[in-house]
Amino acid sequence: MTPTNGKTFQLTTDPADFSVLVSAMFTVAREMGKNMERTARAPIYFSAHDFVTTVVTLDFELLALAEYIPVLIGTTPFSVRSVKQYFGDDINEGDVFLVNDPYTLDAGNQLADWCIVYPVFWNGKQVLWIANKAHQQDTGGGVPGGYNPGALDIYGEGLRIPPVRIFSSGVENHDVLNLIMTNVRIPDAQRGDLLSMIGAARVGERRIRVLYDSYGEAAMGAFMTDLLNYGEHMMREEIRKVPDGVYRSEITGRDGSSPIVCELTVSDDELTVDLSKSGPMVREYVNSPIANTFSSVYMALLTSVGKRITYRCGGCYRPIAIVTTPGTITHAVSPLTHGNCTNFIAKQIIEAVWDALAQAVPEEVPAGWGSINYWVFSGLDLRRMEGYGSPDFLACASGAGAIWGTDGWPTNGPTICSGTLYYPELEVVESIYPIVWERWEWATDSGAPGKWRGRRGSSQCLGG
Repeated sequence: MTPTNGKTFQLTTDPADFSVLVSAMFTVAREMGKNMERTARAPIYFSAHDFVTTVVTLDFELLALAEYIPVLIGTTPFSVRSVKQYFGDDINEGDVFLVNDPYTLDAGNQLADWCIVYPVFWNGKQVLWIANKAHQQDTGGGVPGGYNPGALDIYGEGLRIPPVRIFSSGVENHDVLNLIMTNVRIPDAQRGDLLSMIGAARVGERRIRVLYDSYGEAAMGAFMTDLLNYGEHMMREEIRKVPDGVYRSEITGRDGSSPIVCELTVSDDELTVDLSKSGPMVREYVNSPIANTFSSVYMALLTSVGKRITYRCGGCYRPIAIVTTPGTITHAVSPLTHGNCTNFIAKQIIEAVWDALAQAVPEEVPAGWGSINYWVFSGLDLRRMEGYGSPDFLACASGAGAIWGTDGWPTNGPTICSGTLYYPELEVVESIYPIVWERWEWATDSGAPGKWRGRRGSSQCLGG
């Protein structure tokens, strides 16, 4: 493998085996995602695909992933690390852990995104982790759906779940699951979605064991080292193409308050993103916990300077340093609210990084995308006499910004999804929920003009 500067990357694994194994490992992640699509109960999973499925090493690095919702990808190692920190060596084959709280051991991004952490064992020894994270229909708290702009603190946003064991050696811990499901508004459907996440992890476990049976522990270990080193090597090659220097940008929040200040330093093959001078946390629910901030920065870089890297893994993160200050809007601390962090503030962090990079390599950086704007509808479905609740993902069908040489894509979703958010089919959603769409159409003149244009989003009207 010979990059542009003439330096080569030498595999320790046989190239043919490496090719087979890297394809197999990423297929494991994608198959877990397909399993969730086909077994979950909520359209937020099987239609919108608001989740990620990942394989994580024992050193808490992303090994393989399925890019469903990119802004979630960089958060799963935080969830895995929190489980290991909390339980130590008390981790057994068949255990399943659940976590969502961003303020317990920096375990997550927002309460609505639950993460299943599943240890993978082979011949009695743990070899990997599986971490599947998905947005839930409800998280308890003061309002259905978890988006509560009126919450005074995190306790008003939903049920905080620190690392807990919901299966012990393959046996369900009924009391723990009962406690959790008693505190959400749609317990039956949500339990089904949770079991879908666990079932997907078990599919991944079986596939990984087949690989270990076929290649053995030593060969698998060498392959994983090669893959992560390859990701690091390729990211360094892409960073080298950016002129050395310091590039600054600033994006202000509402009414100019609490700006995101980004100072991006490029030095040879390393890149530092300094957000430490950003403004203080705010009363509104847009504060970003550290896992959300890191994942947003990683996404910004892998959709710009790193977009040509084929195998995106944790090795790509190694040349990147991220600096924050606790108590700022980009490093929220307990107990302030944060529920809209994956939407509003993540978009701003991503675009602050893009704005800084555009000063150095404008041809590599997208223009800003449309913002996310959706609501949660909920109530009692009189057809079935059971509760329901779901975010309206059709409302976030915004347009994509242009990139050098190409117009943006229409109705492609918000920045944080980069085109991976699928919009539910109206007929399917109407069959599940007592909601009728009267209109869904292009939003006139919603794209931005220019040599290469941003594209239109959509507007809609709901009936009862």
